[in-house]
Amino acid sequence: MSTSPVHFAMPSPAATLQQLCADGALPGEVLCFQDDFSQGPLADCDLIDPQARMGYWNAVLWAQDWWPQRDEDFVHAYWASRKAQLKALERRAPLYAWAGGHAGEWLMLCMLAEHAHADTPLYHVGVPAQGGRSCMGIQPPQALAGLFASARLLTATEREKLAAQWRYWQEHGNGIRYIDAQGCLQQHLVDHYDNALVNAIKAAGKWPVTRLVGDVMGREEQAWLSDSFLFWRVKKLVDAGVLKRENVPGGLPFICHW
Repeated sequence: MSTSPVHFAMPSPAATLQQLCADGALPGEVLCFQDDFSQGPLADCDLIDPQARMGYWNAVLWAQDWWPQRDEDFVHAYWASRKAQLKALERRAPLYAWAGGHAGEWLMLCMLAEHAHADTPLYHVGVPAQGGRSCMGIQPPQALAGLFASARLLTATEREKLAAQWRYWQEHGNGIRYIDAQGCLQQHLVDHYDNALVNAIKAAGKWPVTRLVGDVMGREEQAWLSDSFLFWRVKKLVDAGVLKRENVPGGLPFICHW
């Protein structure tokens, strides 16, 4: 078994961790985990050909037609991440899952508990409780360097509990998932934030789509919402005739209410 560890982290902390490895402050290599399990269907996301999962991401990313390469860039990064993940699992190298209070991070840890070989050491690098919600993506670089020392090797019992969570959410996950104040994974329906988008436009009158999405993201206190997800929900509301889109040549579209 390889003794060089592999760190699994979502894109924002992964970039910092990669720099720490390059500087010699962190051993091993960093795998930038491109999927975000906090949203969308999960039933086939760990199959070789996850058609439902990729169909979801295509719909989400195609909604951002002002960034025409966004979907192609994601697909390329996604498959590179999947290949690296499978190779890491085959090597049975020690795995470090950097998972804080983001549902996507937590489900990444659960997925590794399900799929890593029993002989593969699996460590959890967490975020200390700070009286509020927190995730790896908002930690400063110096904090990430310190968190590695607190990594905890998971027991077989802990791993089975995490794996059971993964199996449950693969069967039931289809919306927007978040970790509540008690540390439990919960889920909203996929259209849960549509009313917030509509109400924001009713109050504002007209906004660039980025300002609308940023406003709703800034007001959310439960889930770590991505802008891509909300851009998609705006498109769904426009397609349904609830909101109106006004295109701007060479710029971002404006959104208003009928």
